[in-house]
Amino acid sequence: MSKILADISLAELLPEPLRRDATYQAAARSLDAELQAVTTAARSIDVRTRLDELREPLLAHLAAELHADLWDPKWSEAQKRQAIRDALAVHRTKGTPWAVERLLAPLAEVEMQEWFEYGGLPYTFRVLVHSTVTEARTYEKISQAVNLGKNLRSRFTVIRVPRVSQGTLHIGCGVHMGLRQTIGPARPSLSAKAGKTFIGGAVHMGLRYTIHSQ
Repeated sequence: MSKILADISLAELLPEPLRRDATYQAAARSLDAELQAVTTAARSIDVRTRLDELREPLLAHLAAELHADLWDPKWSEAQKRQAIRDALAVHRTKGTPWAVERLLAPLAEVEMQEWFEYGGLPYTFRVLVHSTVTEARTYEKISQAVNLGKNLRSRFTVIRVPRVSQGTLHIGCGVHMGLRQTIGPARPSLSAKAGKTFIGGAVHMGLRYTIHSQ
């Protein structure tokens, strides 16, 4: 039955003659706790496989070790981990559209189109940003990342960034309702008749709305 290092006691590794000696057995077991502590601590040495477990202050050191081309201390933890995770792959594939898109991944959602995909001039390409960019600094970072990831032969003609404006639109309306009645004198009659006297009145009601442009 196979065992991992954490499950092995030093006493089990002693040669057969020493294993029968109680003194050597006790000495070996007394070292087990220290050896297990070293075995546990050794796991922390392999930082690359534990990227999501590392504390944020360590991320900048790992980015420097892996030569992450694009790095900003103001990025969120998720953006920093993404840049580190892609660093080696980007270096292996520099000069390809994939490398440009991965360099830009921490900044925005982008799409790179080469000249033959949209009828542009030979050896040119354009970058389409599909997420909102609100800071000039981010736009500068996008331009920097494109130049770092592209091949030397090609040049980009445009970085298309969507612009979204938000505001409040006020819409108003007015309704006027009224009733008009005309009251005049009764027509004279030559014959005397018993009749009724009608008395009428008029009431005007209105409501005014003022619509401001602001």
